[in-house]
Amino acid sequence: MSERLRVLFFGMPCAFSYAPLAELLASPFAVAAVVVPGLVGRWPSAMDAPRSASAGSLGALRLGPSGPHPGLRVLPPPDLPLLAAGQERALVNQAWAQRIPVLHVADLAAPAAVAALSDYRPDVIAVACFPRRLPPAVLALPRLGALNVHPSLLPAGRGPAPLFWAFRLGERRTGVTVHLMTDELDAGDILLQEALEVPEGIAGLDLEEHCAELGGRLLVAAIGALAGGTAARRPQDPAAASYHPWPSPADLLVDPDRPAHWAFGFVRGVASLDYEPVAHCAGAWLPLADAVGYEPNGVLGQPCLRHGRELWLQCTPGVLHALLAEKTGTFARAAVRRRSASAPPPRRER
Repeated sequence: MSERLRVLFFGMPCAFSYAPLAELLASPFAVAAVVVPGLVGRWPSAMDAPRSASAGSLGALRLGPSGPHPGLRVLPPPDLPLLAAGQERALVNQAWAQRIPVLHVADLAAPAAVAALSDYRPDVIAVACFPRRLPPAVLALPRLGALNVHPSLLPAGRGPAPLFWAFRLGERRTGVTVHLMTDELDAGDILLQEALEVPEGIAGLDLEEHCAELGGRLLVAAIGALAGGTAARRPQDPAAASYHPWPSPADLLVDPDRPAHWAFGFVRGVASLDYEPVAHCAGAWLPLADAVGYEPNGVLGQPCLRHGRELWLQCTPGVLHALLAEKTGTFARAAVRRRSASAPPPRRER
């Protein structure tokens, strides 16, 4: 019997990593290890550490070809996988439940880290929501190539936060692309791609989960095509490419010069993705927790109206009905600091 194709999975504790890893675990392929970002001495995320266990009690091991290396740890599973309440989908627990080692890497370019990754003899590297750039030495490890699952219809929507920008730009259609990775971010040949509609008022977290589930299915199909020699590579058209960076505080401001239906979709979308949109009202910048609804042709008779935690904002045209955040987050405070109360509201994007 031939050996199963070996996949090295790179991800982090987010919805866009959970579903692709789950699809891989249910596939005929073998997940050799899961790689998560982090600093030695800390978990990748508190949610990934079972409450009844610590890194010390799990016997965390430092590896390196010539002794301990401070940029890499292997977090072996406990004798019995521990799934704390509410953490059933945590990425580390997903791996532990299948007795798969988790590599906690601080410096992917370090020789010891590259050597340790190479020891897993990956046929394919699969990346979904990994926040760091893979260096050339890591990209060269897999026999069949490195694949990235990206939540946009490449070459449009390159960059680290495509779903945020889909809401910011008011797009009604997005999708998922599985592409081969190169030194240039999000620019490698496309293997598979499928579009998704963006329903009006969908929460960003729901859209992310839809994209993740689709991305997991496409990832498994793309790996199968690579393994079978049937993969169709489609180069990206640079003329059709667009790139957006991480959003700045100014990108969180709700523009009253835009229609109320845009404001509703933007606030509903990004608020559940842990961004905090901000509106200008009566000389103050107010962080929003959610959008309640909108009147497409409503006229408020004034720029805004506030009652308790509820806010009505005159848009162009229409009125947005939103819910104020109980506490201003760090990102929103940065946005407020960048604009004085007397500054004009942000202009519509071009």
